[in-house]
Amino acid sequence: MNTITNKKLHHEYAVLEKYSVGIELFGSEVKSIKSGKVNLIGSKIILRGGEMYAIGIDVQSYQENNLVGQKEKYDKLRTRKLLMNRKEIGKIYKIMEDKHMHLMPYSIYESHRLIKLDIAVCKKLNKHDKREKIKERDLDQSLYK
Repeated sequence: MNTITNKKLHHEYAVLEKYSVGIELFGSEVKSIKSGKVNLIGSKIILRGGEMYAIGIDVQSYQENNLVGQKEKYDKLRTRKLLMNRKEIGKIYKIMEDKHMHLMPYSIYESHRLIKLDIAVCKKLNKHDKREKIKERDLDQSLYK
């Protein structure tokens, strides 16, 4: 399985810290993620009741044909619980007290047959910061040509 990253994250946010957490999934979702049918763009992490949840991670169904006869519809954007120690969650709560911080999914990958999610503590970039970042990137590219 290849690492799947949130490609728009570095354009919109400045990444301050990264953490690796487990994610609670169904069996078919694990197969789907291992085959690369997941999208992290537009998703976010929320803290509620001493626990963390991932909202908006788009995990496509593994086999569409198997869902035809089921009474329940598969919700590909369902809220998924993240698995992390209480001490680490408390540490993130303290960081998140600053109202301008955001928790965003950074990447999803397989580690020792488990699916892990990297989350990033981010700060939103202003428009002029984005422009400066683009200018620096263009200068670096022109220097190496």
